[in-house]
Amino acid sequence: MVSFTRSLMTYALERRVEAFDMPAIRRIIRDAATQNYRISAFVNGVVTSDAFRMARLPESQRATESTERAQAAEGSDGTEKRRR
Repeated sequence: MVSFTRSLMTYALERRVEAFDMPAIRRIIRDAATQNYRISAFVNGVVTSDAFRMARLPESQRATESTERAQAAEGSDGTEKRRR
């Protein structure tokens, strides 16, 4: 179970799993055990982990998201939407 969880975390974090990630991995495995080791339990454990939630987006995605937010704040004619 440790190997699977480490691989899942590595994929999700887009980095190697380090020693400081091991408490989270052990917690994910412990929580998954209470749910009969369902895949969804592992995935949920990874996405709710501090390491995943605090991971930074790559620069290309940060720029895209800020652009999308700016476009959403503007109207279709390029003027700013009025808030009611």
